[in-house]
Amino acid sequence: MEHIKYFFSYSTQNSEFVINLATHLKEVGANVWLDKIDILPGSRWDDCIQNALSSSSGLLIVLSMDSVQSQNVLDEVSYAISHKKRIIPILIEDCKIPFRLARFQHIDFTGEYDIGFRQLIKTINVNQPASEIVKYESEAFNKLNSKVKPDLKNTNSSFETQQKENSFKSIVIKNIAKLIGSLFIILAVIISLFKKCPTNVQYFIVYALIGIGVALLLAKSAEKTIANVKVYNAAIAIGSGVALPFILFFTNPIASFKPDDCNRILNTTSATVFVHGKKGKQDMILRQKGFVIMDLGGERKRASINENGQAFFQNLHFGDSIRLGIDFSEPYKTIYPDSIYIIQANGNIYLQIALQGIDKVKGMVLFNDAPLKEVIVKLIGKTGILLDTTDQTGDFSFTIPEQMQNNEYQIWFTKEGFKTKSAPAFPQTGEPLNIVMEKR
Repeated sequence: MEHIKYFFSYSTQNSEFVINLATHLKEVGANVWLDKIDILPGSRWDDCIQNALSSSSGLLIVLSMDSVQSQNVLDEVSYAISHKKRIIPILIEDCKIPFRLARFQHIDFTGEYDIGFRQLIKTINVNQPASEIVKYESEAFNKLNSKVKPDLKNTNSSFETQQKENSFKSIVIKNIAKLIGSLFIILAVIISLFKKCPTNVQYFIVYALIGIGVALLLAKSAEKTIANVKVYNAAIAIGSGVALPFILFFTNPIASFKPDDCNRILNTTSATVFVHGKKGKQDMILRQKGFVIMDLGGERKRASINENGQAFFQNLHFGDSIRLGIDFSEPYKTIYPDSIYIIQANGNIYLQIALQGIDKVKGMVLFNDAPLKEVIVKLIGKTGILLDTTDQTGDFSFTIPEQMQNNEYQIWFTKEGFKTKSAPAFPQTGEPLNIVMEKR
C-alpha cells in the first residue's frame, strides 16, 4: 500500500527524538522523509530539502520550545500552508503553539510514547478506508513489537532523561546568571563607595556593571511585557545591558551623593612655563639650569627647567591664579614680579626673566688708603672692551651695553709706576669693586 509522503520539520535540538520517531515510522512502512536519514553523502543539503519539501504531500511539524522559535521551521510551515499540504503537528513538550498552527489538531507525545505513536499512525492514514486503517495499524504494531519495541522504551526514557537534564541545566544556568548579575551590582556599589570622585569613564563603568547585572537578574524571569507581547530573554539581556548604562550615565544619580568639590578635583590640568629673556620666546636664557617657583594660594610648587627652557606643572585647575618666580644660584628675576597668571585651557605661560644688576660695574682704586687718580680701567667682555679712567676721588664706573652684558667680567687696572692688577667683577651683587694698587 502506498501512503502519503510526509516531510519532517523540526529543530536540530530535538534531533534524537525525531530520528528515532522517523526510524520507527519507516520500520512499520510509513512514507516519511527526514534529512538526517534520507540525504545521501555528497548531496547538496539545501537542494535535497527543497526537493523533498516540494514533492511531499504532508508535513510532520515537531513542536517544542526550540522549534517554535526556529525561523527555518516556521518558513517550512508557511510553505506547506501556502501549497495546501497536509500538516500534522507533533507536540513533544509544552510550548506556545504558533497561531498559524493552532487550528490544526496535534498529536500529543508529552505522555506515553506508545499512545502518541499509535495515534500518529492512525492519523497519517486517515484517507484510507476504516478496515484498511485497522489492518495497517495492526500490521504496524506487530512489526513494531517484534523489531523495535525495545527502542521505543529507550526512546521514551531517553527523551524524558533529556528533558530532565535540560531542566537541570536551565536551573543551573539561571542561578549562575543571577549570581554573576549580583556580583556585578555589588562590584559597582563598592567602586562608587570607595571612589571619592569618579571620572566620567569610571561613572560609565559603574553604570555598565549595574546594567549588565540587572539584565542577568531579570533575563530568566521576564517573559512578557505589559502589552502581553513575548520578549525573549536574549533581547531583554541585550536591551537592558545596553540601554540602562546610558540612562544612568546621563542622569548620573550617584553624583548627587558625592562631595561638592568633586568638580574641582576632577577638572585638573597641567601647565608649561616657557622661560625666556627680553628678546622673545626664542631667547632661552636658562637651559637645564634653575627652577621655576609657582605660588598657588599659599601652596608652593617647584619644577626644574629643561633643555628647552620649559618647566612643567601638574594637578592645576582651570581659573587658578598663580605667581611665578625663579630659583637659581645667580639672581635671575622675573621682569614683571607682580604679575598674576590665570590657568587657561591651553596651559601655556610665558615667563620673561633677566639677570639683575648686569648693566653696571663701578668701584674705587686706592694707594696707601688714599684715592688714586688717572688709573686706566679696562673691562674685557666676551663681545668687546670698555675703557675708563679714575677721577680725582679714585672712582670709576662702566655702563655696559646690552650686547655685552654677561654674568662676570674681568677688570684690568694699569698706571705708570704701578703694578698691573686684574680682578673679576660680579655686577649682579651690587657691591663696588675696590682695588689697592702697589708700586713697582
